[in-house]
Amino acid sequence: MAKAMVIKMVHELQKASVWKRISASLADLVLLVVVIEGLVLILNAVFGFESYIERRDALEEKYIVEYGIDRDMTEAELDALSDAEREAYMAKVEAATWHTKAMRRLLSYSARSSVLRL
Repeated sequence: MAKAMVIKMVHELQKASVWKRISASLADLVLLVVVIEGLVLILNAVFGFESYIERRDALEEKYIVEYGIDRDMTEAELDALSDAEREAYMAKVEAATWHTKAMRRLLSYSARSSVLRL
């Protein structure tokens, strides 16, 4: 008797309509995105990634101000400079770029070492 009921129940199962399947898939996708976003926020709080970005941006701004680089300089303005002025300006840009890259490597190392300390 029990076997007959189990078999009957299996045969009575119906597939959901296509629209129900699509809406369920979308709901699963939204739930997955919410869970991933929560994990990212938790990891950000634990490892302090946002403070790393703020420190990096502050140091980049420091070097831009220190070397007197104009971020908004167009190519036409650069071409309008004399050769000596252009070479001096490009030397400033290269020096600031070198400092920025060195600072990024240093901050990256400190971020990795702080993760290792956890």
